[in-house]
Amino acid sequence: MQTYNHAELVEKIESLYEYERTKQIEPWADLWDATARVTFPLDATPGQRDVIGKDAIVAWTAKKFVERERSEIETRIEALLLDRRVLVNMNVMLHFVNGTEIGGPIVIIFTFNDEGRITLMEEYVNEAIFPIHYKELAKPTESAE
Repeated sequence: MQTYNHAELVEKIESLYEYERTKQIEPWADLWDATARVTFPLDATPGQRDVIGKDAIVAWTAKKFVERERSEIETRIEALLLDRRVLVNMNVMLHFVNGTEIGGPIVIIFTFNDEGRITLMEEYVNEAIFPIHYKELAKPTESAE
């Protein structure tokens, strides 16, 4: 059975969220594999909002960095014991430049490859908690859809 450095994986996700809080796109982007995917399994139509490929994920995130004045992100991050996945329980409050504020709990599972890069991000959002317009604000750019 292969063993993984779970502390290192947790540290990478801690860094990812610090880069997100401080809007540092380049070190944030360095954590992702070229073939990565972001998916939202609880969507009414799973897969419809998926963001596929590092370039699309970075472009989508760079757009979020512009649209959001700031993000308050509180996390509990745990490595899953038997593989290269990390579980994140998050409470977030997003403050958009247009004055909109959206917040609530999110659960995310990250999967890493052997090189320690993120290959999959599964974001579980309870849309009953977030306002209906969250879907529009969270949509990837048209070129990434």
